[in-house]
Amino acid sequence: MPPKRGVRKVPSKKGEGTSEPQASSSARPKRGRRKLTPLPEEGDTVQENGLNGTFVVDRTAAEDTVMEEEEEEEVQPPPKRGRKRMSPSPTPARTSRVLRAPPEVHLSLPNDGKEYRVATMGSGEVGELGHGPLVTEKRRPGIVKTVDKVPITAYTICAGGIHTLAASADKVYSFGCNDEGVLGRPTSEEEENFRPDLIPLFTPLLNSCKVSKLTAGSSHSAALLQDGTIYVWGTFRDVNGPIGLRANNSKREETPVQLFDETMRFRDIASGEHHLVALTHDEPGRVFTAGAGVCGELGRLSVRERRGTHHIAPLEVPLTHVHDMLEVKVGKKQRGAARKVNLSQVNISGVRTARNSTFVIMSTGQIVVFGANNKGQLGLDPSVEACITRPSLTPGMMHPAKKRWKDVCGGMHHTLLLDEDGHVFALGRAHFGILGISPFLLGEEHKDGIFKATKIPDLQYKETVKIGAADFNSFAITKEGTFYAWGMGQNNCLGTDSEVDELTPKALVSSATFKDVSGGSNHVVVLAEVD
Repeated sequence: MPPKRGVRKVPSKKGEGTSEPQASSSARPKRGRRKLTPLPEEGDTVQENGLNGTFVVDRTAAEDTVMEEEEEEEVQPPPKRGRKRMSPSPTPARTSRVLRAPPEVHLSLPNDGKEYRVATMGSGEVGELGHGPLVTEKRRPGIVKTVDKVPITAYTICAGGIHTLAASADKVYSFGCNDEGVLGRPTSEEEENFRPDLIPLFTPLLNSCKVSKLTAGSSHSAALLQDGTIYVWGTFRDVNGPIGLRANNSKREETPVQLFDETMRFRDIASGEHHLVALTHDEPGRVFTAGAGVCGELGRLSVRERRGTHHIAPLEVPLTHVHDMLEVKVGKKQRGAARKVNLSQVNISGVRTARNSTFVIMSTGQIVVFGANNKGQLGLDPSVEACITRPSLTPGMMHPAKKRWKDVCGGMHHTLLLDEDGHVFALGRAHFGILGISPFLLGEEHKDGIFKATKIPDLQYKETVKIGAADFNSFAITKEGTFYAWGMGQNNCLGTDSEVDELTPKALVSSATFKDVSGGSNHVVVLAEVD
């Protein structure tokens, strides 16, 4: 007769002729308590594990266990049929991560720290011009003054989408729209946005460390200090609205905060519309990006990943597999395979951005690109790639005479390049004259735009030292300090006292000597030496 359910026979001991029923399998033997990872206690050493927010506790082996209420024998489960019983492998001991001290960094200041007058022009209905609530248009550069009518001076400036930043030796000013906390200071009344005022956090910091560079997008701002640290405030935005500055936190930052690990040091930064790019101080340098990457401007996301929010946190853009598209043949809208090159050991000179694109300037003079290419602004036919999501070398961004690129910038649909000889080149969309090349020279074939860097004829005999771009305008400053502008005239960014588009570079008639320029959406800020 078969045994009852839940009872199994076991072999009898030697000398015994009977078998005894064993307990049902449902009555399991007690097991020992599982060891738990200890929480930090007083006296423990806690180290932060990089950017992911985890921690490591450094404690002796005797202290690294949980006190048990009673000793219980730990019973191993029976092995599966057909498998040999394996002894459990020992758990490796945890070790604490030793944090290195940050390197000593002392970055240089723009214009050697010499300060000039800050002037603005363009359209500014929310205070980005800094001339008070009654001035919403300025066709020629106007000196920006405080509420006490004192002209402000600065050695570095930046125009965001609809706000402006300026830094002097002991002050950082901001003015314009403050909807997302982008001014870095509280404003209770809208009128407070229309005049420059100080960002309080920087006032004590500047006693020992000056601002090396300012950058700004549509709803965020950033400052790189001389010691290589980066402060950011405001928020990033994607197609669904604000996404914050930190992963898993959509809250905007109304005062400057450090976005990167405190031990990291940087030597350059740049801001697009909704993304930030940073270059580490070490050589050859590593590139980090943060923010929204819908157009591929982060350089590290697939097409599927670009619409998520997990990419907000700063992560490194690897340059070990740069797509070399210089030999790609285009025919019938089909692209050949691009080979990959390792540029991780090549020194990086700097990082720049356009509205939705990123540029990495190599010491060899080449420029690695990723981001929006819907109008060919990154040097590739948009029918091949409208969004370049991985770091790439494109044929249109190569210098026609094999010279080295010194600087690069861009607007919404166009790119400007400055070579080592002081010549200015342009590519991308040709509307409003933003390329600075006469339609007669472009011809019927390229009336809508060009996909390769082309020299601007009207500036070929000028030695240009600075270039800049707004959404639909382009700017250049020569060695002598002459300011040139071209593109859309309706937004009053040309300084010509007219709303007519300028199809070629037009010199601004002024007794001032210009030192720097930065363009926003519909306004421009300059540094000028006034007699």
